[in-house]
Amino acid sequence: GQILESSFGTSPDAALDPVGAAAHRHLCREVGRDWAASRVALHWIREREWDAVFLYLRSTDGAQHRYWRDHVRAEGPWWEERLFRLSEGGEVPAGRDVVTECYRLLDRWIAEVADGLGASSRVLVVSDHGAGMRLGAPGRAELDPLLAALGHLKMEPNGAIDRSASWLEDVTSARSGDRWTRSVRVDARKGSAESAALLLRGLAIGEGDAVFSRVEVSADTLLELALARGLPGGAVLKLPDGGSFPVKQFSSVGIRGDFSGSHRIDGMYWSSEAREWALRVPSVVDVTPTILTWLDLPVGADMEGRPLPLGGPGRPVGIVRSHEVPANERAPIPFRDGADRITGELKPLGYPD
Repeated sequence: GQILESSFGTSPDAALDPVGAAAHRHLCREVGRDWAASRVALHWIREREWDAVFLYLRSTDGAQHRYWRDHVRAEGPWWEERLFRLSEGGEVPAGRDVVTECYRLLDRWIAEVADGLGASSRVLVVSDHGAGMRLGAPGRAELDPLLAALGHLKMEPNGAIDRSASWLEDVTSARSGDRWTRSVRVDARKGSAESAALLLRGLAIGEGDAVFSRVEVSADTLLELALARGLPGGAVLKLPDGGSFPVKQFSSVGIRGDFSGSHRIDGMYWSSEAREWALRVPSVVDVTPTILTWLDLPVGADMEGRPLPLGGPGRPVGIVRSHEVPANERAPIPFRDGADRITGELKPLGYPD
């Protein structure tokens, strides 16, 4: 209780702020559960030796879902902070430090478990996804992140746009009530509006679904665009240079209600072998082959992933056809009621069945 109050303060008055009070209760419950899980892990690693220890902590996910608005208005990234600021105004809310404090608590508990495992143990910390603004109505699109990914918009360290080095800029009025239509200014000194329109018309996701349903040149230095309706939030568009960019980072985003944060395809990992953080992990499917390699066990031939280059043995000791147990040999799942309850908690957070 003292840890929670010192980190997140006391709960708001439920009569005055029912949404804030509910978010605070949920966060404290999840942080308390993570603290208990880390204590259980510490107890058992001291009781006996283990080949592998797995610890799942999830309170950072809940914190990001409920407090992302407060966090980005204080810390950025600049395009999310800008949209929240334009849409809401006012001072940075009191929950500005909640996400950061949640990470600090979990960092401390993970470090305690890692210390308990001993200096010879290998530690891998992995996120199952990243975080960002929630996608969906009643928000609006923000094209500047996309234009920056295309290399045609440059931002100063303070978040201001460097117009001397930028070709395209989203100049849609903050008062616009249309969350699909955007206006883009073109610097004619760096290229014509026609060439900019041609570039944007060619952006697509999946099997060629266009990102914009309409791209029109309305003046020598202005484009009028309409985003295609129904772009899937988890989709990634193809960039002309061969790279990719998540739709969630520029399409219509939700900025009201209890959940202001949502998932992002980019996560991170840290390894005691590499001793560095890395963004854009090749894939979460690489995690299991990595752990198998660390344990000197063979990798399944049916696995999509490959061991990550994190130091130590870099190649699997062998290959087996599969580690899967045939369906007709699997034991029934115990505690079905508990599994159904956990599934019910995960679905509102956007996890699939």
